[in-house]
Amino acid sequence: MKPEIDHWSTLFLAMWVQSNTCTLTGTLRDGNGALQPNIIEHCGAPWPALAEALADARLIDLPLMILCNDAAIVQALHGKILRLDVDHKAAG
Repeated sequence: MKPEIDHWSTLFLAMWVQSNTCTLTGTLRDGNGALQPNIIEHCGAPWPALAEALADARLIDLPLMILCNDAAIVQALHGKILRLDVDHKAAG
């Protein structure tokens, strides 16, 4: 499935997983197309680090695209569309 982004301003969260450890970095593309790299940075065990990065992403409040090299994580996230409400409760 080809991802589609309907907003020019977008947060890209890249997740590299190796040996049950991961590094996550977030890059913001603003409305003018300028990139602001490394606005989110986390590392550690994959799922806890992803949870921390998603908590940071909620504060930015922009469309989010997650890129990941780990097939199991991609599969677990596939088809999951979450809208994070203002009070930070996930609604699906």
